Amino acid sequence: MFGPGIYVTRDYSKATAFARHHRKGTVLTLAVDMGKCKTHDASGCSGGHTWFCSCRKWREEGYDSQYVPRGEGVLREENVVRSNEQIIVTGLTDIS
Repeated sequence: MFGPGIYVTRDYSKATAFARHHRKGTVLTLAVDMGKCKTHDASGCSGGHTWFCSCRKWREEGYDSQYVPRGEGVLREENVVRSNEQIIVTGLTDIS
């Protein structure tokens, strides 16, 4: 949706919904270094989240991550980070 990266959220219900989408999944608890983070309002997204959309430009603009608040083009908040080097797994919760 917002280009290449690792998608994370602080919204536990969103994380469990994604985990349950695959019947039995695992929710990871993470420590994330957001670095230089862009806040993006996706509700005014002109390109419909396609390859040419402005919501994908955070990387080329020099950001390490992008944060999209709840209700601003997404139902629940979402973050995307550039690299797995920005993430430390601190816990696992199996979802059935």
